[in-house]
Amino acid sequence: MNTTNPGIKNQRAPRDFGRLASDEARRDFWRLISRSGKWWYTGAAKDAQRGWPQIFDRDKWRCVYCSSDLVGSMDNFAASTEEHLVPQSLMQANGQPVNFENNMAACCRTCNAFKSDFVPPANSPCWKNRKAYIKECQKFIAAMRLERFNLYAEHIKAALTKRAQ
Repeated sequence: MNTTNPGIKNQRAPRDFGRLASDEARRDFWRLISRSGKWWYTGAAKDAQRGWPQIFDRDKWRCVYCSSDLVGSMDNFAASTEEHLVPQSLMQANGQPVNFENNMAACCRTCNAFKSDFVPPANSPCWKNRKAYIKECQKFIAAMRLERFNLYAEHIKAALTKRAQ
């Protein structure tokens, strides 16, 4: 259990990101971050007139975390997602709406899976604005990718060596 953020279990998350283990932990965490600017409530709400095409267009059809081209191939596009920067699980546990423009982002499947519902510590300055929050998430996802690469590097090397023979 993380002592500076109630209810967070680190689960080997790099950069002090963690997952909130319960709705009670999400409510406690919400009280800590609700003192910040709440940038995630800004922008238009997603509705019948404003949906994923506008979100993806704003983000130039690139993943906000790794910058991969989401329309570079049909496979990339099919695997792209709308990311809730501040996780739905955190917002919904506190009775908050989740689909505001600045809480939504274009994202590739891999980055969305790595970020999942991990959140930065409540005392992180990244909670003050969207740009800082995305930057911190980019670092977290890069650390997760590196961790995964290091875990499987020998297996990948063996597989590629076998293919090259």
